[in-house]
Amino acid sequence: MTAVLDNWDPRVIDGLAARRRVITFDNRGVGTSGGSTPDTIEAMARDAVLFIRTLGFEHVDLLGLSMGGFIAQVIAAEEPQLVRKVILAGTGPAGAPASTRSPHSPSGTS
Repeated sequence: MTAVLDNWDPRVIDGLAARRRVITFDNRGVGTSGGSTPDTIEAMARDAVLFIRTLGFEHVDLLGLSMGGFIAQVIAAEEPQLVRKVILAGTGPAGAPASTRSPHSPSGTS
């Protein structure tokens, strides 16, 4: 919950950027981004979609790490026309057997 852009190894981003355009950002209220951090993964996903559309993209590939993976899953589920590919790293789908708690599960169980 405390990772920001500065925590990414530049070799990862540079490796991806060698073959495609890469845009990284901190979610609202995280790192140097202004505003208040949303209370739900769904709200964070809506913010990300707004950011993507503001940049003028019609289709994107998403790489979601940790909680960003949950955000990427919501974006893919709710905006499938926007997402071409999704890569989930260090995350899992809500309800996965290895998952003990989903960030958006009100009961604390998956």
